[in-house]
Amino acid sequence: MLDIYIKDHSGNIVYARQVDECHTQEHQVLMNDNHVMTITIAFSTNKELSFISKKEQAIFNKIANYIRENLSENLSIQQLATLAGMNRTKLQASFKLIFGKTLNQFTRELKMQKAKELLTSTSAFSHKEVAAMIGYKYTNHFSAAFKKHFNFPPSAFKTKKN
Repeated sequence: MLDIYIKDHSGNIVYARQVDECHTQEHQVLMNDNHVMTITIAFSTNKELSFISKKEQAIFNKIANYIRENLSENLSIQQLATLAGMNRTKLQASFKLIFGKTLNQFTRELKMQKAKELLTSTSAFSHKEVAAMIGYKYTNHFSAAFKKHFNFPPSAFKTKKN
């Protein structure tokens, strides 16, 4: 069984449906009203997670938005599970099924994208300021994570202006 979730640009699920088996894929789709929708197709081998209710979809959208709004905090999986009102195992498994990545991958990608925005903005933020804005206590940890994500250090990225 395959679960299809259609998400809007904010990551909110706007459509869910079960179909025949397929591999996990994510596609960007331009809708008639010029909105870009991301379609995530995730194959589930766990029958308990093969369909997520609308109530649970809303909870996972809430969790994703909470992460987006609190990038400067280092949120634990237990904190997010408490916020969601479910245990850690259910949160982690269902989140990965819906978003196609673990909570840590999702958070790290958001933090790196935010760092990219801050470093390329007209404001002249130092690496230390950017690191603090996205929840890194130590600049060297931020620089290592940034380099791992983008394949070059933040100091080089500032001049690239991508």
